Amino acid sequence: MNPFRKYNRILLFPLGGFFLLLYGLACILQPVTGDLTRLGAYWENDYGWNSRQQKFDPPLYAFNPEGTYDKFHDVLIVGDSFSIQNFPFQWQNFFAVSTGLSSVTLPIDKVQIDQLVKEQVFRNRPPRLVILQIVERSLVSRLANIFPPESQCTSDRETPQTSWTLNPMQVDPVLYDRDRTSDPFHPNFNESAHTIKGSIKRWYDLTIKSRLGKLPQTVRLPLNRKGLFSSRVQDAILLYRNDFNKSHIKPDDLDKVRCGLLHWKNTVQQNGTTRFVAMLAPDKTTAYADYINFGKLENVNLIESLAQDPRQSWVPLNEALKKKIEAGVQDVYLPNDTHWGTVGHQTAAETLVHYLREQGFLED
Repeated sequence: MNPFRKYNRILLFPLGGFFLLLYGLACILQPVTGDLTRLGAYWENDYGWNSRQQKFDPPLYAFNPEGTYDKFHDVLIVGDSFSIQNFPFQWQNFFAVSTGLSSVTLPIDKVQIDQLVKEQVFRNRPPRLVILQIVERSLVSRLANIFPPESQCTSDRETPQTSWTLNPMQVDPVLYDRDRTSDPFHPNFNESAHTIKGSIKRWYDLTIKSRLGKLPQTVRLPLNRKGLFSSRVQDAILLYRNDFNKSHIKPDDLDKVRCGLLHWKNTVQQNGTTRFVAMLAPDKTTAYADYINFGKLENVNLIESLAQDPRQSWVPLNEALKKKIEAGVQDVYLPNDTHWGTVGHQTAAETLVHYLREQGFLED
């Protein structure tokens, strides 16, 4: 046999097999839409949501990516990915429909509260309400270091006693489905290449790095209850690795978080006009903790620890979301993502409105 022909066969057979695998996956894989499926190279076919979501297009709130308050709005929202992920079913839409209040959202990475309140529009035409939204796993990194060390950790500002009448909007959302397109005539090689590369990395993380006590970016754990998600896979949940970093948080860190929240509250309410509330979004691990088999892992519920402080003004999201999950409502959090589905966003808005009514800020 010609040695060059033998060499070509040795070279071409593996390349041909790899191309067939690449093409085959490109023909059957659904487009990736979730952050957890992308980080962990899990298939959307298995973990993508299949129930229909509700869509608002265009959105009923403003967004300023620069983090400046340059125009009056009734409500100023400073938030992380739970508020700026730009899902078409974002909670701000449901809040606007329920209240009729205008709002603008600023990314928390771009905002320093001491500078924000000094901006000209904020001083001349301050918002009626400021909402600080932070996900549980980021509480320490966002709040522990913003409190001036020379200040006392006290609630030293009276809450403004202003109220506003609800003026609900007549806007109905429309239903929409997840993109499940897979076409052998238009194969998505980017998705299949990512899946192959990510699967190799996941194997390495689970077999090598796990022995060193390191978790993969997407953690897959078994569930003891089915029906919590509309995905094809019903007996497992995808979680974010950083949710488990909370086990290293010390009591001193929580004290700093409490002081950081009070600093936001005092700074916002110093004008005697604007009210402040905090919305702490539970991690997916906290929301579904009763139904996850954690094994050797541990979930720490920071929100439950912080909720004992009567000086704070925060919306009881944790309890409201857990009630929905306990009732068997699907996709409160998306199965392929760390964030809420339509139900989660709607529940957040409803809980916020109920809280503001209880506090006398909103009236029917």
